Amino acid sequence: MKKETIRLEAIKQDLLKVVDLQLSTKLNWLFSQIIPITLLAILVCILVNNIFVIILVFLIAVFHITRFTIKYREYKKSKKEILSLTRCEDISISKKIFSHISSEVIYDPHQYGTKARTTKPVNFYYFDGGTSWRVPNVSMHYSWSNEFNFSLQGLDNISIAGDEFFLIGLQNQPDIAYIYPCKYFELDENLIK
Repeated sequence: MKKETIRLEAIKQDLLKVVDLQLSTKLNWLFSQIIPITLLAILVCILVNNIFVIILVFLIAVFHITRFTIKYREYKKSKKEILSLTRCEDISISKKIFSHISSEVIYDPHQYGTKARTTKPVNFYYFDGGTSWRVPNVSMHYSWSNEFNFSLQGLDNISIAGDEFFLIGLQNQPDIAYIYPCKYFELDENLIK
C-alpha cells in the first residue's frame, strides 16, 4: 500500500484545528459567564443605589473579561507559533505504539446550547509508556490528505493495538499535538533531518 507523505503544511493545518477547538470551547464558556453578569451589573446599577453592590457585581464581570482576554492572547500566541513553523526543530516528532482508546469524563467547562456544562466525555488514545492524545472533535481527520482522511469513527476503526503512530506536536506545548497512523502516512524527508 502506498503511504501519503506528511509535510509541514499538513501538520500546521492539523495543529491549527486543535488550537481553534480549544479556543472555541473556552471562549463559549467565558461568553456564557460574561454576558449575564454584565447585564446583571447594568440592572443592579439601575435598581440599586448602593455603590458597593454595584462595584462588586462589576468586579465579577471584569474578572471574566480579564480571563477572556488572557485566553485569547494565549490562542493568538499559539496560532502565531504554528503559522511561523518553518523547521522540524520547532516540533516534537515521536513514534508511539498504540495501546487502546478510552472514553473519559473530564472537567471542561463549555456551553451546550443554552445550558452550561462543566464536564463532558472525551476520547483519548493511549500509547505504550503512558502517553495519551486527546481526540479533537473534528468532522474529518487529515482533511488535507488526498487518500486517507477519516471521520472520528473511521480513525477509531483503523486503530489496532500494536499499531505505530507518529505523535507530532509543538515543542513547548504538548497538549497541541496530532497523531498519524504509520501504516498510512510517512514523514517528509525535510522533517526527518
